[in-house]
Amino acid sequence: ARTGKLIQRRKSERASRKLASVVFNFDRHTPADMRAYSLAQLQALVAQVQREGLSVRRLALIGHADRLNGTGHSDYNQRLSEKRVATVRAALDQLGLKAADVSTSALGDGQQVQPCSGHFKSPAELQECLLPNRRVEVQIWAERAIR
Repeated sequence: ARTGKLIQRRKSERASRKLASVVFNFDRHTPADMRAYSLAQLQALVAQVQREGLSVRRLALIGHADRLNGTGHSDYNQRLSEKRVATVRAALDQLGLKAADVSTSALGDGQQVQPCSGHFKSPAELQECLLPNRRVEVQIWAERAIR
């Protein structure tokens, strides 16, 4: 359950930064492979930016992959995380998010946030456990547009 404001503000700053996490199905990178709630999160983020009249100064997209396929697949996971970043960037473009500066990076399987150890009844259970690792982090720095 994702509730509350998507963009949090500090009282002392006009700028804001938010980290959203877009997750993908195992070994996939296309828009159809984004989890539905991730797409909804992007839509809500863009709607909030537009509704509040924010000007996006900077957009950073950081792609990741899981380690389910084990060691020796770093190059593959690097390319997969790059493709995921491209997918999220295209989705944000289609939703109408404009940013003065866009940076992208892909870290492959180098930064896992969800360790999954133990015994799983099926490969699908393990894949689901590793889902948070198959992500693109979205960071936005925005401020109220001057009118």
